Amino acid sequence: MNGTVQDILEKLKGGYSLPVLSGVAVKLVELASDETCSANNLAELIEKDPSLTVRLMKLANSAFFQTRHPAKTLKQAITRLGFHRLRIMGLSLSLRDTFPMGKIGPMDYEKFWRVSLYRALMAQSLARHLKNCDPGEAFVAGHVLEIGLLIYFDLMLKEKKGGVEIELDPTLEELLVWEKENHGINHRKIGEVALRFWKFPENIVSCQSTISDATESPLAKVCKLSRDYSRVLFNKSVGFIEVIEKSEEDFGINQEVINDIILTTFDQVQDIADTFKVGVNGEMDLLTLMEKANYELSKISEKMFDSNLSVQRELLPNFEESQREGNGGATFTSTLQSIAHQVQNPLAAVSGFAQKIVKSEDSDSQRKQYAQVILQEVLRIENTLAEISPQKNFHVDIASEIVYGVCLDTDAERYTTLSENMDPEELSRFLNRYYETIFKPVKHYGGLVSNIIGDSMMAIWVASNSGINIRKQACLAALDIVRAMSQFNKSSTMLPLPTRIGLHFGRMSLGKIGAIDHYEYRPVGDIVNTVSRLEGLNKYLGTKILVSQEVHEQIDGILTRGLGKFLLSGKSKPLIVYELICRKEESSEEKNRLCRIFSEALRAFCRQSWDAAIEMFHEAMEIDGEDGPSIFYSKLCENHKYNPPGEMWSGLVYFKRK
Repeated sequence: MNGTVQDILEKLKGGYSLPVLSGVAVKLVELASDETCSANNLAELIEKDPSLTVRLMKLANSAFFQTRHPAKTLKQAITRLGFHRLRIMGLSLSLRDTFPMGKIGPMDYEKFWRVSLYRALMAQSLARHLKNCDPGEAFVAGHVLEIGLLIYFDLMLKEKKGGVEIELDPTLEELLVWEKENHGINHRKIGEVALRFWKFPENIVSCQSTISDATESPLAKVCKLSRDYSRVLFNKSVGFIEVIEKSEEDFGINQEVINDIILTTFDQVQDIADTFKVGVNGEMDLLTLMEKANYELSKISEKMFDSNLSVQRELLPNFEESQREGNGGATFTSTLQSIAHQVQNPLAAVSGFAQKIVKSEDSDSQRKQYAQVILQEVLRIENTLAEISPQKNFHVDIASEIVYGVCLDTDAERYTTLSENMDPEELSRFLNRYYETIFKPVKHYGGLVSNIIGDSMMAIWVASNSGINIRKQACLAALDIVRAMSQFNKSSTMLPLPTRIGLHFGRMSLGKIGAIDHYEYRPVGDIVNTVSRLEGLNKYLGTKILVSQEVHEQIDGILTRGLGKFLLSGKSKPLIVYELICRKEESSEEKNRLCRIFSEALRAFCRQSWDAAIEMFHEAMEIDGEDGPSIFYSKLCENHKYNPPGEMWSGLVYFKRK
């Protein structure tokens, strides 16, 4: 577009080159100042546009508005949701329809509206929390905040060829400077003129101002902050922690509220995006934000490492001299305290965000599992800080939660023998390869490695309630661990390291456990003790994978066999135990026959028919001479035959060894 800046503005004020709003949209804007307009008037106006009517009805009955009873007519929707809210949504939809979608030259309209939608939702949530402006107006103001950029592109860049790229997420200052330098006018000024021409309310128009001073309205401040929030999602250079700190500093919003605003936005975005015909994948966008939070943790970790090395280089060589002057210890202490102070708030911010996701998500969601990984890293950093801090009192609060889940516990046979014959460096390399082998199946099936001690690993699968079937995922991981370890042992030149596994399902407390200068994110409860005892039982039954009845209840497609009822060491309640053998499609007639014979033998054992039981256990051993459970029970039958357990006995096996 040719002409001076003033000429351009004058033409825009007259509507020249501005997209034409539909008749319905123009009327919706005018209704803002019409105090005599009724719900009937609004319904009649919107119904003139059938497509808009259908989309507004769909939106009114969606989770976005959280209505208890669906509206059957537009008038009902207006009555329930409010005249103002429906008018605002109708206006936003109409404005969105005024512009094209897809990518035209360097302008990605799809991304523009996706960013705008996130910004609108965040502005709405901010307004609700701050209670300083109308949430409906905040939605529209956030939605149209950068509308001038589309008009700017159409006027200044659309016809230009080669080399021009439109960035939707640079800092506002950088963008405005570039526009002014290249074309003498910026998109915010164009947006102001356009919104005024379309007769938008003046308080929404005023949000286009780029001046920050005491006269800035609460609505303009909300829009500015919502822009920062949305840029965290779409701009790699904008830090997650940076925006949280800005929110606290400028608005006094605490981290809990910020996390609520972010997660509320992700809860709502999918429903409203469909209505606005904007392609959004809320789940992937939230994962992107979590990856950014995790990246912030890595930067914190690097900062601690670099700072600690710097402290050691600068202070330690002159430590004796400093001590003679009486200030060496104080300097060292204050420097380390400075490191802890610099990372404490960022660490708490990431921790709070991850905890909020853990509490709000179902166990089988990828987001919850990722959040638990982030919390583990938070605790690792916290432990490191506690080690380098002279006060030893650094900690981040991570609340525990009661959850249902599966615990998987492993133990490697012959590890003690192996460790005695290897030097520490060689053993460390070997263990890293070992853990890489058994971690992979856990990760593949959605589990979280909770902790490792020596050669033992504990992994968990967490459910939000006991009805979610995570048992099978854990069982498939266990089968794959055994298979992977078989390959590992074949390829290793070291002593073979067969791995035994136990699995149990139940309630647990999941959270931060520890004291003073060491904490871990791990499960606590009877389930942890029980699964450890169950894993240890493998050693005496000659099995590889044992599961409790609580795990066995909801698995299919896997060949198992009942091994009886055991009272394990330190336990007061018996546990019904099953062996996990293989996937059913991998089974053979021989394995199936062994399971049938063993089952009959176990029933005879429980009836105290010792001779019949011994005969059938021996028959099972003819199929597999190394079948551990058959060997175990055959010996137990011989013992009970000469030392009967009594008439009231029901097959319970007392096991005092760990």
